[in-house]
Amino acid sequence: MSNYDDEEDRVEDEVEEYEISNLLSFFKKNNIGVNGIFTFEGRTVFLFIQYLLTGIDFFIYIPSKFVIKPDNSVKNYFHINMKVDEEESDKISIFKSNSTPDMMNISKESLERFIPLFEDSIYKLVYINKEGMSYINRYDEVDKFFFTNPFNKNGYFFMTDLENFYKESSNLEKNLLSQETLLFTKINNAFDGHLPSLYKILTDVSVEAKKYSGKNENDLYNTRIKKINSIIEKNKKEGKSNTECINVMSNVRSHNLKTIFYMEKVIQFLKEIKEMKDN
Repeated sequence: MSNYDDEEDRVEDEVEEYEISNLLSFFKKNNIGVNGIFTFEGRTVFLFIQYLLTGIDFFIYIPSKFVIKPDNSVKNYFHINMKVDEEESDKISIFKSNSTPDMMNISKESLERFIPLFEDSIYKLVYINKEGMSYINRYDEVDKFFFTNPFNKNGYFFMTDLENFYKESSNLEKNLLSQETLLFTKINNAFDGHLPSLYKILTDVSVEAKKYSGKNENDLYNTRIKKINSIIEKNKKEGKSNTECINVMSNVRSHNLKTIFYMEKVIQFLKEIKEMKDN
């Protein structure tokens, strides 16, 4: 569940009400386009804006102490109503096709790994697609919303809150570009440190997946079980011990289950990669 009001911003600040039309007028005067207004329970929570002279786009988060209710002025903008999904979506399964909520979970996990990079920054990170959004909030936790009507973009964007937007207004574009450069440098340096050793693992998994045949594995398992059972029956007739055969039977079943669960993980991993590329 999303903590959209951040537990009343975790402080008992006096609530202030504002007209969204005033904010929209400010954007227009400063060559800032509004590409999305996101509301939850009648309050504006996010604005997706773009500096028209440079093309820089990012999100503004509006803390709950600022009550900005949508009015008739929003009819000229892309207005998205949000909801909180009380129930976590089902884990990705090989028995059903992937859905966008699964992608939201994947992106939520990715954002959580990025939290340390944003702990000391006024900028946070958002993932959004047509169905919903995940974001790092001001308290370095990941929350998410789902949409009641589809949005027309997907991807990762930077975000700051309304207070910092006004504080940084004159330097925001410059500071955001600096933040991007710093973040990209840190991430790519980390990738260079990890990829060489992980690439071999990825290659091995890819080879295993390409060679794997569920039908062949199933036929091999049934053949082994049938052969062991025939030996057991023969030993029974001859009065011989079946201890060794029973141990072999146990090992065959254990190995088969281990293989199945391993391949299930491989399939989920590859499906996640496919979905990330598709998005």
